[in-house]
Amino acid sequence: MTRAPTVAAVIRTLNESRLLGRCIETLRLQEGASVGEIVIVDSGSIDGTVEIARNQGAKVVQIEPAEFDYSKALNLGIGQVDAEVVVLLSAHAIPVDSTWLATMVARFDDPQVAGVSCRQVPWSDADWHEQIRLQLAYGTTPHIYTGSAESPNFSNAAACIRRRAWLAQPFLLPAVEDIDWARRVLAAGWTIVYEPGAEVYHSHNESANARAVRLIDISRVHRGRAGAASSQLLTLREAAALVRRELKAILRLDTTYAAKLRYLFGTLSTAALFVVRYREPGSTAERR
Repeated sequence: MTRAPTVAAVIRTLNESRLLGRCIETLRLQEGASVGEIVIVDSGSIDGTVEIARNQGAKVVQIEPAEFDYSKALNLGIGQVDAEVVVLLSAHAIPVDSTWLATMVARFDDPQVAGVSCRQVPWSDADWHEQIRLQLAYGTTPHIYTGSAESPNFSNAAACIRRRAWLAQPFLLPAVEDIDWARRVLAAGWTIVYEPGAEVYHSHNESANARAVRLIDISRVHRGRAGAASSQLLTLREAAALVRRELKAILRLDTTYAAKLRYLFGTLSTAALFVVRYREPGSTAERR
């Protein structure tokens, strides 16, 4: 009989008082597998998030907002625990049922597995592009990634990783750090698993400004990896590509013309802010 690995959880927070308590409680009520230590990595909450975490028995470590990026926060939290498997969650990613953890942890029976990501389903109030994005990105078919040439479906908004793999390959990039990490561990000979049998509720209703900032973070990483020099023309091209993609999606929606116009206005606002804010110093997406 295979011994169950020890499990700890690292949860990233920024003003998550609405859902953090539910997130921690859901983890503690999991069946078939259990979480030991829970570490909260907070980046400047002012809404009682830290107090909720401590009242529910979680350890809190803090990172200055000006110092925050996703890799720094993840590495800080994982460095606080000594479990074999580490659960990584955003505080607003809530397991759908009480078997989520057991389903995820079972994949680590294979000693080659470095990370397991799960299916993400939208909250009932998710906006249209979040619903489409999640539907396209997180299907119902499991997948085992074993080669460095593959493009893994891996999101640390809700995932589990083998700590030993992290020790050899910590997170590095300020954004899209999860995909980068998965690709590096695949190149090192590990395996990544997408497990749709485990689900979390996870979606956002971002303002146009917050969405533009997040897209800028992602674009900067991609440009850096490609060695592309930033220019106003390239920024305009990326904004135009965003509008084209979303216009096609909007036209396919089964909704009223008024709703389609409202969605298009939101896309145009995001694209305009993307162009304007790209000139500003490096920013970090307004969600954790």
